[in-house]
Amino acid sequence: MVSAYRKSKIGLIPKKEGQNAAMEECFYGEDEVAMVTSDQHQKKKRIKDLKSGDRVYTVNVHRNKMEEDVVMFIGHGDSERNVLFYTIETINNHTISVTRNHLIRVHDQSQSYVSAETLKLNDLIYEKNGVPVKIKSIKTSYKQGIYAPVTLSGHLMVNNGGLLASCYVEYKPLHVTHHLLHRILLPYRLWYSLTSKWLPRPQQQSQTESENKIHWLVLWLYYNRELVRLVYSMCTAITIYVAAEFIVQITYVLRVMVNKQIVT
Repeated sequence: MVSAYRKSKIGLIPKKEGQNAAMEECFYGEDEVAMVTSDQHQKKKRIKDLKSGDRVYTVNVHRNKMEEDVVMFIGHGDSERNVLFYTIETINNHTISVTRNHLIRVHDQSQSYVSAETLKLNDLIYEKNGVPVKIKSIKTSYKQGIYAPVTLSGHLMVNNGGLLASCYVEYKPLHVTHHLLHRILLPYRLWYSLTSKWLPRPQQQSQTESENKIHWLVLWLYYNRELVRLVYSMCTAITIYVAAEFIVQITYVLRVMVNKQIVT
């Protein structure tokens, strides 16, 4: 099915009508991100103006510190579509607007990611430098312009407060999570990391040319989502089996060594 689509210069494919509902989960185009610059002056850029290869700041969720990241690709974008957004405001008066199934990292025992529609007042979400902060209000409204940038880390730090959001959305029929999507994209992330410094990237299209189009990888994952989930489950099972077998063999070797020492 993917082969029926004609790829453009940067791998973007025109949308079909049936895809619209599935592609309405993303960031608000007028929100901003902090760009990495060579000088000390902080530069902001609207999400709708982001391009593949742009260097942005994000939060390292393992170290709870701000660090550099890069936009790998723009999953899809549409400047004319009106979509229901959840605007989340913290007690520090910082805001972020995302669609209902967009994933936000919350501060709890499991450090989990939840969809915007399930967030509640006083829930703790993360600002820049990995600082948890309480939600003061959640408002819904229709806004125009939806965009889905995907970074190498799988996170994006949005607006002045640097509110941290996942680049991924929840797909409930397949129980898709942030961690699952990030692992599925591992081959592409590895390829991007290894080739970005040595191989020239195709020239990015202008915003007007790339409107109403979907990146080929997003489209392929969408149409092959059940196959991808099956392959991922098989790989996970094989990994668990190999790890278990390795532990068994190591245990056996250690037992043999201990028995030899007892005998001697």
